[in-house]
Amino acid sequence: MAEHNQEQDPPKRTRFVRPLTLLIITVVLVVALVLLFPARRFLSLSQVDGGRDDPSSVSITYLEALLEANPGDDQLRLKLARQLAAAGNIPKAMEVMQPLADSTDANARWLYHQISWQAFNALAADDPRRDAQQGELIAQMNALERNESLSTEQLEVLAGRWLELGRPARAADLYERLAVQDPARAYDWYGEAARWWLAADAPMRAAQAWQSAFAATDDESLRRDAALAALDAAQQTNDGSGLRMAGEFIDAYPNDPTFLDIGIEMALANNRLAQAQTWSRRYVQLRPDDEQGLERDAQIALANNQLDEALAGLERLVRRNPDNENLRAQLAQVQVWAGQPAAALANYKWLAQRSGSDAYDNQIIDIGTDLNDTSAVLAALQRIQSRHPLSTSQRRLLVDLLNSEGDPDRAIAMLSDWVREGSPDEDLWVRLAMMQELNGDLPGALATWNEIASRFGRSVEESQARGRLLTRQWQLDEALAVMTSLPNKPGTATEQEVFYWETVGELAWNQNRPAIARDAYYQLYLGRKLDETGYLRLAQTAVVTGRMDMAMEVARTDWRENQHGDMIVSMLAAAQRENRPDLTRELIAMAQTRPAVFEQSADYWQLYGDYQYQQRDLAKARRAYLKSLSLAPDDAGTRAALLATLADGGYTDELARYVNAWSDDAKNDSRQWPVFAMAYSRLGQTRTALPWYDRAVQRDPDNYLLVLDYADALERGRRFDSARRMREYALTELRPRLMRHLQEQGKLTREQREEDGRILSVQANMLGADEGRDWLRRALDGRSGDELTPTDVEMLFGYYLSEEQPAYSRYWLLQAHRRRLETEDWQELAVALQANDQVAMQRILEGSRPGGDIGIADRITALRQLDYRARALVLALEHERPNEPYVTGIDVVPRYAAELYQTMPQNFGTELIVRSISDLDINSESVFLRLSGEKLSTRVEVGARQLSADDDLVDLDGLEDEQFANVVLNWRERRGMTTVRVGAVSTDAKDIAQLGLRQDWQLTSNVGASVFLDINTLADDTAQLRALGLRDDLGVGLEWVLNPRDSLSLTATYSQYHSREDRNDLGDGYGLEASFAHSLMVGPTHQVQARVFADTSQNFLEDDLPSDMAARLPAGTNLNDVVPTRYTFLGAGLSFARGIPGEEYPLVASPRYQLNIDTGYVLPDNEFGISANFAIGSRVFGSDELSLNFGVDQTGSQTQDNSYSGSIKYQYFLGR
Repeated sequence: MAEHNQEQDPPKRTRFVRPLTLLIITVVLVVALVLLFPARRFLSLSQVDGGRDDPSSVSITYLEALLEANPGDDQLRLKLARQLAAAGNIPKAMEVMQPLADSTDANARWLYHQISWQAFNALAADDPRRDAQQGELIAQMNALERNESLSTEQLEVLAGRWLELGRPARAADLYERLAVQDPARAYDWYGEAARWWLAADAPMRAAQAWQSAFAATDDESLRRDAALAALDAAQQTNDGSGLRMAGEFIDAYPNDPTFLDIGIEMALANNRLAQAQTWSRRYVQLRPDDEQGLERDAQIALANNQLDEALAGLERLVRRNPDNENLRAQLAQVQVWAGQPAAALANYKWLAQRSGSDAYDNQIIDIGTDLNDTSAVLAALQRIQSRHPLSTSQRRLLVDLLNSEGDPDRAIAMLSDWVREGSPDEDLWVRLAMMQELNGDLPGALATWNEIASRFGRSVEESQARGRLLTRQWQLDEALAVMTSLPNKPGTATEQEVFYWETVGELAWNQNRPAIARDAYYQLYLGRKLDETGYLRLAQTAVVTGRMDMAMEVARTDWRENQHGDMIVSMLAAAQRENRPDLTRELIAMAQTRPAVFEQSADYWQLYGDYQYQQRDLAKARRAYLKSLSLAPDDAGTRAALLATLADGGYTDELARYVNAWSDDAKNDSRQWPVFAMAYSRLGQTRTALPWYDRAVQRDPDNYLLVLDYADALERGRRFDSARRMREYALTELRPRLMRHLQEQGKLTREQREEDGRILSVQANMLGADEGRDWLRRALDGRSGDELTPTDVEMLFGYYLSEEQPAYSRYWLLQAHRRRLETEDWQELAVALQANDQVAMQRILEGSRPGGDIGIADRITALRQLDYRARALVLALEHERPNEPYVTGIDVVPRYAAELYQTMPQNFGTELIVRSISDLDINSESVFLRLSGEKLSTRVEVGARQLSADDDLVDLDGLEDEQFANVVLNWRERRGMTTVRVGAVSTDAKDIAQLGLRQDWQLTSNVGASVFLDINTLADDTAQLRALGLRDDLGVGLEWVLNPRDSLSLTATYSQYHSREDRNDLGDGYGLEASFAHSLMVGPTHQVQARVFADTSQNFLEDDLPSDMAARLPAGTNLNDVVPTRYTFLGAGLSFARGIPGEEYPLVASPRYQLNIDTGYVLPDNEFGISANFAIGSRVFGSDELSLNFGVDQTGSQTQDNSYSGSIKYQYFLGR
């Protein structure tokens, strides 16, 4: 078959061009091309990077023609662009390169950048296109740098262009890249990088570049240069890495002082004193003759508080350079610090003599003063004085030194010269006066002090000094006049001010100027700077000057703060002299709080007996006098008082025994003659009594009451004529006094009224009047009804008013009004207050003028009883200032103001509470605001609580975060108050609204009742109930104040329990709380109270837990685990308080604290429980309070959980 095919298709022959023909064709083409295109270099158009192009117009035109024919030939485009750029046609070159602007080809991008750079350089400096062109160049350069294949030349070109653009940091970075790419020249490239890093203010990068250069060469000379350059750059930064670099180079050159020197400076710059000292020690070992290094080493040791080493170094330097003042000054200073003042003083003397500088002499003065080297100090002061006048302090020192050296005359002479020159330094004048006084020149000192007062004005110091000098010259009146003439009286904040008032008080006391002494000691009292003697003197001068209320105020304060028994004794005597039984009772009550203080005080027991005698409690008076006599058996006054008591009390046998025992001593004591006369008369020994009466009357013939007693004794001795003559004589002298008393009946004391009654009784007896009339009717001479004169009515009204008998007072007040007699407003108001006659109170207040005769305290009390609280508060605030003039009752006004603010609170604040109920933790934060008017108070509170507990207790999902808000409105009524509370609690799971209503009534002055209703209360009986339940309460309460110390309270409550989310019924129950409280101590600030109480509750629960609660409680939980079925707590408690921390307005000054402790028996668990709570509060900035409260309640049972709590509360009180 194949053969057949071969025969059918013979093979074809290939015919080639003959070589000669091909040669001829080639030659012809070459000749034609050469003739057509003379530039032979364009024969190789595809060459990319040929030799140097000749940008002839022909070649450019030809390339443009070719590019037009082949627009996609990038190589041809690049060639044309080069030609155009070489020919200077930059815009055209840019136009040609524009299609390749985004090319990824490295050559194209580089050429485009080259042309762009030429275009940028071609722009004028002020051409606005430069900024945009520069930005484009930076972007191109950034893109080019990302190319890892750039040649060394290209990198160098880019670095140079970064420099031209003012970006040395970018250039430095490229030089470091060049160093990596060109290791043969790495040292040079790193050097360039370091140079430009420094120019870019990056010294640490420069140092690192030099460090790289150090590692890039083996030439030791170059390595050292690089290391030094690196450290030089590193010194320009405080970076710790520079110090590490120094350490590395020092390790490389351990014996090179240059590196150590640089390292030391760097360590000092970085406050690395330990490192600097290590290197410094090596440095001074290598260069022991380098004095600067030695000095630096000493300074480093000094900075490291190595004084011994620094001292040794400086001593070496000074030995080498003994005339170097700077080194010696440093040595002296270090010697002072090292505790070598004597050596330092020697050096400072050398320096002072060498340099003549005040600074060194001042050092000598300081050190010499400490060393008591007066000669050195004097020499220094004299050197300074030889150069220029001394300063004020130096003058003082010089004078003191001269005085201490036993040359006070020279010191006084110098001071006199200085002050004659008109020295404005008051202290120099004072020193002159004091030295004159010490030198015995009292008139000169007084004259100097007078000149000080004239030149510099009055002061406490000069007043005291002049007073002292006048006192020493026995010019006591002048001394007191000078002291009291000080225009601006000081306080008591400093010891000098305290001494001023003490001096004034002492002078006034000795000069019998009680008013001045009282004012002086009262200032000390206000500052609580009085000693026991001062308190006594203040009280006594207050009594003498008619300020009995002030004296009592002082006595109360002294007893409360100091418990000085002599004060109580002194005031008891004053109260009895002033016939103030009310004050006497108060003082005795104060004394009985601490009976041990007076157990051995004879004066107290005598005064106590006097009081009981006046009260006609003769048994107590007798015991008191006997106690006094057991302590002071020879006291004549007590003997006389005991005899009078025994006589009035019918203790005949005892009276006879004491009279017989004491009669011999009494014969020589005229004070006892009247009482012995009375005693013998009572014993029926008239004949023995008459000589005693005779001696007593002869000694005191003007004692007409004693004359009447003598007359009675004469009558009992059947000497009737003598008795009648005695009575007539006595009544003749006593009738003017009686008439005087009847004209001023409202002002008579009880003793005076009794004396008048006796006088009238004697007169009536003489005229045959009925002896059975009481003394009051005898004093009225039997007048009654319409026969009573206006004076009689005023006397009766004043008497019953002073006796605080409101019914009689009101009757005689009406009688006075019926007769149109004028009565004082304060009298009428006192009657109205006693009777709680609110209509009369309002009428009197409206009719009286402000600042009239009604006392501030009475006016405020009346306004409060009328429920005019706002007016009462304004009035109290206007008179509570410390500088308010003293009047009776003014001392209680500040407390009235505080009580009114407590009733009408005005404050705001915040409170943080941390509480734990069993295993349930509750954190609460809130802010509140209280505003009040006369009737309405509003309290707004908002806050948040966070609940947390273990899952095995309760599931709190959606209930753990509570936000709450409530508004409380209090409407005050005359005999009660209405309270409305509206609130809400919001959680993710359930929002609830809350409502509370309460009505309080004051049924009587000591009985109050209340009824209340609370809906959706968060119950905290147990942790589960607090988290998942609510409670509604309906209850009543009763408060009964049994007496000022005892009170009883009862509260009965009916409660219903519900689940929190679906409000399913859990059950209901009742509770009863009863408490009896007894105040063990009630003081102005402190209270101690004991109480017994009972708290019981009984609940009747549903059969099963509701589904919404069961879903959140562990399996097996019963309803009685959530709500207690029964709980009883019986116990007693004790509380100690100074105010109440955290109350709406404090009544006691800061700090305030309160401690409550309760303990008792818990049923049904039959266990003892205890609860305690402590709170403390104090002001922070002024009108505010920060209070802390800590509590623990361990009175729980198996179902009634225990709890713990802590809170911090800050509130700011608004108003004045």
